[in-house]
Amino acid sequence: MDSGPSCIKPLSSCKHDWHDDKEPHPELFANRKGIQADVKYPSMDELTKGWDEIGKKLTARLSEMTEEELSNPTPFQIPTGNNTLQGLAAFISHHEAYTIGQLSIFRRFLGLSAMSYQ
Repeated sequence: MDSGPSCIKPLSSCKHDWHDDKEPHPELFANRKGIQADVKYPSMDELTKGWDEIGKKLTARLSEMTEEELSNPTPFQIPTGNNTLQGLAAFISHHEAYTIGQLSIFRRFLGLSAMSYQ
């Protein structure tokens, strides 16, 4: 099974090299694995070190896509019903923002500071 960022692969194109980026720890996170009690996880710095670069590549790719490309269907159904690449990008953005909000609430509940982007 390919361990790349599968939810954004439909946005990739053969003229770009960013689709070659792979999940650096597939054994920890493949197939939506939950927290494993007997596993030592990498540091937060290690887990997030490629995020900025992948974000830049994704932003660049999205900004150059034509309306026709954005209207192409996704290879799988999107929960919102907008099964286009544009709908996929919107869904992923909302999903990630929602998750960050949930994590911030959990952190506050535990007496920690809320999450931040820095």
